[in-house]
Order: sequence, then C-alpha cells, then structure tokens
Amino acid sequence: MKQAIRISLILIIFQAVILRGIPVNGHSVNQDNLISILLQKTDTINTNPYLKIRKFDLELITPSSGIQFFKDGILFSSLSKRNAKMIPKHISFGDRGLYYATLDDSVPVNPVPFKTDSELLIPAEGTTFTGDMSVAYISKLSGSDNRVKIYRAEAGTGDNPQSWHISGTPLSFCYDYNNYTHPTVSSDGKLMIFSSDMPGGSGEMDLYISRYESNVWTRPENMGVKFNSKGSELYACLDDASNLYFSSDGLPGLGGYDIFFSSFNGSGWDEPVNLYDQINTVNDEVAFKINREGANYGFYTMIERSGLAKKKLSRHLFKLELNDEYKKDESLLLSDVLKDYAVDPPILALYKEREETAGRPETEKVVKAGAEEKQRIADSLLAVQKETERLAKEQRLADSLLAVQLEAERLAEEKRVADSLRMEEIRQKEEEAARDAVIYRVQILASTIKGVEYNIRVKGKTHDTYEYYYKEAWRITVGEFTLLRDAVEFRKACREAGYEQAFVVAFKDGVRSLDPDLFR
Repeated sequence: MKQAIRISLILIIFQAVILRGIPVNGHSVNQDNLISILLQKTDTINTNPYLKIRKFDLELITPSSGIQFFKDGILFSSLSKRNAKMIPKHISFGDRGLYYATLDDSVPVNPVPFKTDSELLIPAEGTTFTGDMSVAYISKLSGSDNRVKIYRAEAGTGDNPQSWHISGTPLSFCYDYNNYTHPTVSSDGKLMIFSSDMPGGSGEMDLYISRYESNVWTRPENMGVKFNSKGSELYACLDDASNLYFSSDGLPGLGGYDIFFSSFNGSGWDEPVNLYDQINTVNDEVAFKINREGANYGFYTMIERSGLAKKKLSRHLFKLELNDEYKKDESLLLSDVLKDYAVDPPILALYKEREETAGRPETEKVVKAGAEEKQRIADSLLAVQKETERLAKEQRLADSLLAVQLEAERLAEEKRVADSLRMEEIRQKEEEAARDAVIYRVQILASTIKGVEYNIRVKGKTHDTYEYYYKEAWRITVGEFTLLRDAVEFRKACREAGYEQAFVVAFKDGVRSLDPDLFR
C-alpha cells in the first residue's frame, strides 16, 4: 500500500511539474530527473552535495538512543566487554555504563567511565552541558514516583574532579506526576528546551522552554503548535547559535520520527523545516547532536524496525559533516547548509502552492486553459494526502503502543536493578547492625555438662534456655533483651521465682562482654 501511494505521489507531482514547474532546492526540476530525485529523497539518506554522512562504528545499548558531545569527545552508553580492546583492565567486563571517549574519524578512542553518583544508567542523549562544561542537566528516573525528571549536576572538585555530583532533587518545575526528559541548554546556560507530557500540551510529548533568571528556572512555557503536534516531539538540541533541532512523529515527514531544524532569529525560532532530503528516511531518525566547539560535524541515530510487528529495533549511529572539498571554507557552517538545503516535502509544497495560486489574479484565458487540469491534480493530491495521513495515523498508533511497551519494560528493568541494589544495601546494613547490637540475658545456673534440658518457669511461663561456655563450665541463661532495663526487670522476676543468684550478662557479636559501659 505504501509503495502504491509513493508511486501515485510521484506521478501526480510529475504531472504538476509539467504544468507549473516545482523548484527543488532552488533549481528547476525537469521531466527526466524528477522521479530519480524523489526516489532518492525517500529511499536514501542524503542528496545534499555539501554533506558527507556515514555510519559511525559504535554500538548503542538501551536505554540510550544516541550520544552527547563532551569536551573534546563524546559520551555514550556501552558494555565494557564490547570495548575489550580499548577499556582499561580495571573495568569489569560486562559492566554497563556511561563512557567518555575522544574521536578518531569514525571510531571512539580510549573510552573511560563517566562517573556519577547515580545508581541508574543515564542515557547519553539525556544529558546536556553548559558552554564551560561546569554544569550539566541530566534526565533520569526519579525514585519517588518512577517518572523521568531533570536534575542538575556539577563537576567534581579536589580529589575527584572526574566524578559528577547529581542533585538529590529534580529542578523546581519537575514537581508533579509527569515526565520531563531530553533537556538541551544553551551555551550560556540561560535557555533550556525539553520534552514533557504535562497537561495542556498538543500531543503525547511536547517541547517546552524555560529561562534561567535570578538563579531559578522559570515556569516552563509550551512552544506552541508551530513545533508541537498530536504526536511526540523529543530529543531537542541547541547549537552554539541557539538553532534548534528535534525529532517529531507528528509533524509531516517520511517516517515515524523525522529530524526538524528551526533557525534562531534573535528573539525566537522560525518555522521548523524537515531535513527529509538530507537525513530523514522511512525509518526513525532521532537524537541529533551537533558539536558546539567550532567543529562542523554532528551525530544522529537511525532506528530501523524489522521482524514480526516491527518489534525488532536496530540502532545505527551516523556522523554527518561537510564534504571534504568544503571543509576549508570557514564561512560555511553545518547549520547553514542544513537550513539552506531544507525544503518542504513535495506534497506540502504542492498543497501550499494550490492555496497561494487560488488567491492570485489570473487572466480569464489562463484560468480557462488550466482550471480543469489543475483541479484534477489538486483533487488527486488531496485524496493521496488523506490516504497518507490515515496510514500515518495507524502507524503512529502502532509505534506509540510499541514505544509505551518498550518504555515500560525499560523502566521496569531500571526499577528492578535499583530495588535489587537497595535491598542488598539494606541487608548489609542489617548485618552490620546485628554485629554491633548488644544482647542481654539473665544467667541463673552453671553446669559441667552440656545440653542438659531445664524446665525454667518464671511468672507461670516456661522459657527456653541459652548455653554458653565460660571459665570451664556451661552457663545457663534465660531471656533475650536489647535494652538493659528490660533485662534487669526480668532478673528480678527470676530471683522471685527462686533463682536467687540470677544476674545480667551481656553479649556482643555472640560473645560475652565484660565492658562496664554496657551496664550503665
């Protein structure tokens, strides 16, 4: 069905170009190369001559879907056993965690652990840093309500500068029972854009903006319908000029999630454009990150669905940069190339042209000559658009259900790991407390024979006895108390029951103690 719709679209647009001509990337497209270009746009990654896009040799593991730039390298989630040739020997093989590595063309070099005081694995693309790398904002699971929240983190100082301390409480606006995730902060630390499912949005996850004023993040503002759809908008990213990149599965595009670009104009952001003829495919493109340190390159992830019900996910990390012949041109920025080459999808371009030309004055001769053919094309285009929207809606629903299932499984796994660690910590503390605890008993008899059964009755109740060996004789005790005053009270009862020599003895870690401080 999708292939048939695609061919119908090509034929309709082909006819429209014959009649009126459609400019693509500023150039007129003729009959000979139109179908070739359209097929390239839907079936390949890149048609931008200024860009070089290639796969990056790094395997991404859940829950991470991408990388983040940090200092002169990148952060990524990995298993140490997958980096056996690069990870230092002191790291246990099979450890899953966050790593930092410098780059050598298409591979990470000498990864080392990126240490935080969090027990949970933090997705690399869920982190963001201020320009001076002194402060980070991290999205991770909250222990109080099992929702994703945004936390402030600061670089370590003194003896442990490589470890990051994460605040015990999330940012002030993350107070309710909602998710706050994938933050991106501007280089100066004054703007933050993130995704949230808080009430009042347009869809499932919307983009929100907050400003850092008077040392406090302001109440988040929804970025509006220009950016937010009925679907989800995620993975926001700001470059050094505050241009915005994000992924959406609700705005018009080719696949489930497409990457969009919005230029910062000094006071806000322009209409977002789909990077469909450069990056996006019929698969999901997410987690776009761009280097802020003057290097013209970035990364993004393609998620390919396969298998029964499209449940098998394959994550492919791609690096994009200027083509070699343009790298020496210091005036040419990657963000400008992406912006200038981006255009509306053909179906939207034709639809917009139809709306615009409907309001322009035309001579009666031109109207009569082309009205019938234009109306036929417009009707066919609208029919295809409705069918495309219906299929896209069905696909988004299926993807949304799968995403919810996968997210629930991921959260359950994180909670299981956290609960396991917490129970082990509790067990260790209980064992330490038991070793340090003092037990008081009341000694009533002594015997040279071990294991003699005694029928000890005090206040009409039979009590079990406890034997211990001390000074070449077995000592018989009754009762077990953690408080001295309770043992003294029971000693009085034993004496009243006929055990006139009864006295209190103390045990620490199972051994009798004569420490006088224990009897004060």
